[in-house]
Amino acid sequence: MKKLFLKNIVFSFFILSSCGIAYADDLYINSDAVQEAKFRLTDCEKDSSDIKSCRFEQSEFVEEYQNAYAGDYLAQQNVGYMLLRGGAGSVRKNPFEACAWHTLAIRSKSPYIRAVERDQARLSCTEPVSQYGQALEGQISEMKQAIRAHGVHRVAVPEIAYDPKRDRDETNAGG
Repeated sequence: MKKLFLKNIVFSFFILSSCGIAYADDLYINSDAVQEAKFRLTDCEKDSSDIKSCRFEQSEFVEEYQNAYAGDYLAQQNVGYMLLRGGAGSVRKNPFEACAWHTLAIRSKSPYIRAVERDQARLSCTEPVSQYGQALEGQISEMKQAIRAHGVHRVAVPEIAYDPKRDRDETNAGG
């Protein structure tokens, strides 16, 4: 378990560094978020018994990932949840990164934060994740930097009836 967890941390740092978040001169944009999200997807043919559902969840994850980097609170929560649980075999589990997204979301001062989200952050940030505090804070800092640069713009998420032209944010989707 610990070996797999350490591999997830190394994998997360490799992805972040290869996608350019760590470099101040590069603006992190939607295509970067898409590329990064796709690294986190599984092979539906090998890893899922329901290929259609797996691909549906993967499409939603890629869209949510972009919206998470665009600063949408609910998308950040959803990405964290999918990374924690792995969807229905559609996304590689990564408790370290799940903890980072949940922590970032509850620190966002969103008016939508509820006790359940705080509880989710605590659950996703249990041992062995919590023992990597400095690495976790570094990842959260890089994610914040990319979000504050405003290079990633919100995209539609048809799976939850979210349209960025109509809806203020994903919490208000469909209306």
